Amino acid sequence: MIQANEELLKRVLLNLMDNACKYSVDHTAKLFIAADSKQCIVKVTDHGIGISADDLPFIFDPFYRSAHSSEVPGFGIGLSICQRIVDLHHGTLSVTSQLSHGSTFTLQLRHI
Repeated sequence: MIQANEELLKRVLLNLMDNACKYSVDHTAKLFIAADSKQCIVKVTDHGIGISADDLPFIFDPFYRSAHSSEVPGFGIGLSICQRIVDLHHGTLSVTSQLSHGSTFTLQLRHI
């Protein structure tokens, strides 16, 4: 269990899953949920277009969109909102990615 705002965390998870499906060629996402002695961990993985190393430092900035994502609709605000919500919950949101191979977003929140 974690102590959190349910609606805000739903928004984070829905955005991450929506992005994974939106940017995947097969429009699917994989979800991994785990817990250890200190935190709950949720990973959302896709096999989509990926994010370049040059773009990774900026993807949580408001209105930032990668040049190679221009064909996918969006405004570049979803991930920045997710980051702020996770910050409010004293958690972390990170990403690993490789162009043309996909991305994994990892959400970590301390449990009670």
